[in-house]
Amino acid sequence: LVAFYNKLMRILNETEMKIVLGFREGNSVDPLYVKDWIPFLYMTVPDFDERKEILSLFTQLEVAELEEMARLTNGFMFSDLNSLSIELDLKPKEQSIIDYTCMFSRRNVHSSFKVDVDPNVTWEKLGGLRKERLQIQELFEDPRRYAEEFKKFGLRPPRGILLHGPPGCSKTTIAKAICNSLKSSSFYSLSTAQIYSCYTGESERMIRELFETARVTKPSIIFLDEIEAIVGKRSGSAQADAVQERLLATFLTELDGVWSRDDEDSGVVLIGATNLVDNIDAALLRPGRFDVIIKIDVPDYEDRLDIILKHNILSASDCENLAKLSNGMSTAELVGFIKQVKRNNKSSSIQDLHLLLTKFKADRIHFPDSEY
Repeated sequence: LVAFYNKLMRILNETEMKIVLGFREGNSVDPLYVKDWIPFLYMTVPDFDERKEILSLFTQLEVAELEEMARLTNGFMFSDLNSLSIELDLKPKEQSIIDYTCMFSRRNVHSSFKVDVDPNVTWEKLGGLRKERLQIQELFEDPRRYAEEFKKFGLRPPRGILLHGPPGCSKTTIAKAICNSLKSSSFYSLSTAQIYSCYTGESERMIRELFETARVTKPSIIFLDEIEAIVGKRSGSAQADAVQERLLATFLTELDGVWSRDDEDSGVVLIGATNLVDNIDAALLRPGRFDVIIKIDVPDYEDRLDIILKHNILSASDCENLAKLSNGMSTAELVGFIKQVKRNNKSSSIQDLHLLLTKFKADRIHFPDSEY
């Protein structure tokens, strides 16, 4: 390889030949072989205006449709936009251009961290979460929908939101609903299973790559489920987990790098979900990182009733009785019980539901005494 490189450089010095090199990861190339190749040109992901211009070259759409497609194609490369424009000519006539673009994005545009969010997970289709939904929309979604208005008043939206509470209370579902409500944002997710590696430095590299990907495809949302397992609390003892402390240090460095300006919205939002908020390091919980911390508790009577009514399996009076009987159940447990009622494939009286619910609870964990 060294001999080939020396011969190539000798030919270039003796002739007027020009060579263009292309590679995906500049850090993976040995500096010995690229130190003479100047300048470097970093090809980033097209922004909104660039996507709009590219689509205008390939399609014959109206201005309003071009702007909407440019918003929906956040994270698309040039080849993705080219493929989309070709397939638009083949789409079914009854399908709108916007719906087809969303379907194309879920089917063809992938990243190591990008997640295909189910489009059916929306606030309108979710039961319960009345207070949480209002709080998230006021603090998180509205400032991004009406960014210009908030900017006039010098208001910066929260950069991070931490959802904590018992298991099965829709924390992950809330993150997906936020992503669907902000359709122009790319959604990235990182789990514990993905991040830990047997190779030294691989986990830190993955965190850096995640934030770099989110930065170049902004606006974007980073979702970290079970965040306490990734960036847990530092113990300070000699026997502490060195890998986790390095991960935390790398995570905080990348986070502050994305949010370097206090007066600007970086376009990158962090959403964390945890069942054990006490196990998260205090450096991550301070204002400026997680600006908003929301507890997602087990649903109350009104929320349980809303969840049951969404499934439309019982009469209104039976729904109210079941909402009282199911006191203390999480959203996941309540939905699981409703599915079990559906599998019975017959109309059940409230007495039958009471017996079925008693057996359902006994098969799992202890619940508080019902209100009924």
